[in-house]
Amino acid sequence: MDQSPAAAAAPPLADTPPAPTHTLGDRLTELRYRWWPDHVLGEILAKRWMETAIPVVVLIGVALVLSSAIPNFLSAASLADTGRQAGEIGFIVLGMALVMIVGGIDLSVGSTFALTNFCALYFMHVLKWPVLGAVMATLVFGALLGAVNGVLIGYFRLRGIGVSLDHPLRVPGFDSVAFADGIESLAVSAINQLDHRLFVSEHGLDNPSTTR
Repeated sequence: MDQSPAAAAAPPLADTPPAPTHTLGDRLTELRYRWWPDHVLGEILAKRWMETAIPVVVLIGVALVLSSAIPNFLSAASLADTGRQAGEIGFIVLGMALVMIVGGIDLSVGSTFALTNFCALYFMHVLKWPVLGAVMATLVFGALLGAVNGVLIGYFRLRGIGVSLDHPLRVPGFDSVAFADGIESLAVSAINQLDHRLFVSEHGLDNPSTTR
């Protein structure tokens, strides 16, 4: 029996491949990609506003934890004290923020802050300067400390992290040499004031001389 030309030209049918079998691991991987929201989290974290949202969320979480762990944490007196400290530290944060915005790093903030605080105490309590003069002198002294680092980094091309890391090591030595007498005077004054406060708190008196 003669075959038609179309039937003669048709290739033989190949064997049908078996259906792929899904193992348990493949099934778990499929469920993970279908239900795990990693792509959603990735899109959210890629937003520009997340850079500021994450610290705010962490701050709120820390405040909630501390408010439940510390009694009277959210009281008016506690918030007023926190605001007072935040105003003082805020000036340091502003300076540090400027350094980080331009791509630098400064590890000498703590030592500079401590030394300028000591200078203010030295000028007011040892040298008996007026408050305005002590403040102006402290600002000038802090600017000179920053200028030393600036010259070393800007003109001598030293690495900022090395200079600022060495700064806390240089400052205590300068502090102990330049203000040796002032350190002893401030220490004695602080001990006397502490003894007076302890005496008053124990006896409920305004002046220790009233016990005579």
